[in-house]
Amino acid sequence: GSQEHFYLEGQVAFVVPKEDDNFLVYSSTQHPSETQQLIAKIFNQSLLMIYPGAIGLALIHSFAYGVPVITHNNNLNHGPEFAAIKENVNGFLYDEDDINSLKLLIQKTIVKDKELLEMSDECINLVNQTFNIEDMRKRFLDIMDRL
Repeated sequence: GSQEHFYLEGQVAFVVPKEDDNFLVYSSTQHPSETQQLIAKIFNQSLLMIYPGAIGLALIHSFAYGVPVITHNNNLNHGPEFAAIKENVNGFLYDEDDINSLKLLIQKTIVKDKELLEMSDECINLVNQTFNIEDMRKRFLDIMDRL
């Protein structure tokens, strides 16, 4: 079955007193299933994800949908998932903090339909081969054995 989580992010609630000691609560909690449906709808219509900030798990999420990524080239300002990017294979890199570098890369990339489709396959293959439950379990057990 599925499991819903109440995320430990900033939450807000607005409570309205009602008759008979009842309350109406408006809460900002996330609804993961609905969120995933919206994300899937967007990714399934996308050829690229442009992520100018510090990329992390969003990279793997994008790859799982077969969407190559454009992000900056400073690995020190990314999460460890950045190591999954293979330039011109499953993603593209521009010079960090250089808007012209990003602009030129986008202009050069959006006309490469055939290459983007090949890159999409590379993204999916990487996730299936490296970021699957069995591999993650093995890596976790390897770490535990070394402790």
